[in-house]
Amino acid sequence: MDPSPAFETERLVLRPLAEGDFDALYAYESREDVARWLYWGPRSPDEVRERLGRKISARAIRAEGDVLSLAMTLRETGEMVGDIVLEFLSEEHRTGEIGYIVHPDHQGRGYATEASEAMLRFAFDEVGLHRVIGRTEARNRGSARTLEKLGMRLEAHLVENEWVKGEWQSELVYAILDREWRARHPGPPVDAGPGARALVITGLFGTGKSSVAVEVADSLEKRGEPYAVIDLDWLCWGYAGGAEGAEHRMMLANLRPVVMNYRAAGVRSFILARALRTETELEELCGALPMPVEVVRLRVPWDEIQRRLGADLTAARSDDLRDARAWIEAGHGEVGGIVVANDRPLAEVAGEVLERLGW
Repeated sequence: MDPSPAFETERLVLRPLAEGDFDALYAYESREDVARWLYWGPRSPDEVRERLGRKISARAIRAEGDVLSLAMTLRETGEMVGDIVLEFLSEEHRTGEIGYIVHPDHQGRGYATEASEAMLRFAFDEVGLHRVIGRTEARNRGSARTLEKLGMRLEAHLVENEWVKGEWQSELVYAILDREWRARHPGPPVDAGPGARALVITGLFGTGKSSVAVEVADSLEKRGEPYAVIDLDWLCWGYAGGAEGAEHRMMLANLRPVVMNYRAAGVRSFILARALRTETELEELCGALPMPVEVVRLRVPWDEIQRRLGADLTAARSDDLRDARAWIEAGHGEVGGIVVANDRPLAEVAGEVLERLGW
């Protein structure tokens, strides 16, 4: 995935590193004052070349263990003043770690904070992380101040926890959650680029969400528009322990890499189908999609839902009928802005959906 659209800030352009960045990287990685609080010492030319090669390869985050490494360059001149990294530490816990280095000649100007703001936005809005940490040696007050400016809380002060460079060193661990980040930065997620959009089709069980999604996709295909149809039930078709909301959280965790893969392939239109119980579930789903989202709720009379689900006596359909009745009794499932009746030919329903959305 090419993350460059999200990485142009007021004063910086964050871009993948290239072979031509050797001199700029060597200029600060070879310095004693840069390496003072890091695990490594001043690097030789050969060591910087080897490190540059690894940074050049670290161009995308798709799975646990991946690293994204970007050069910090000045918008006005293109000069490289440092670099920043994001590592995907845990897919299960949706955790990452951020790190940065700025050339001492350019420190004190807020470049690390500005670059980290962009990288955190990418981490939460694009990768879908839940938690990002930042670590620094306890005496590195400049790095600690940067993490604090980002709104990260100090979660641990590990006293003399590591033997580094012939001495016991201590470590500060900072962290910020996705909801804390969004509270500090209200507004839509990072734009996925021109034309990126998503349609969520929801409704009670038995309202034909997947069928309408396929019909909408067929209309887009006839126009030659790249699309992806995702039946969200298939992203959480398993047992997650029975805890409240576990299935929904599993779906969100699985959705993010799927969307990233489709986007990397050039898909800009997403049609997603799932029964959503509450407005909170809808908000969390929309928040996981880094693009504008439209929501359509299908409405079908109860007797028709009974007819559709009752005609199929599989266990899954029996569960759907039971859940549909329970949701109606509890007032659940009434989410979404645009309501469309699905008691007529699918082509007519899809046509109305596209017309009302302006697609």
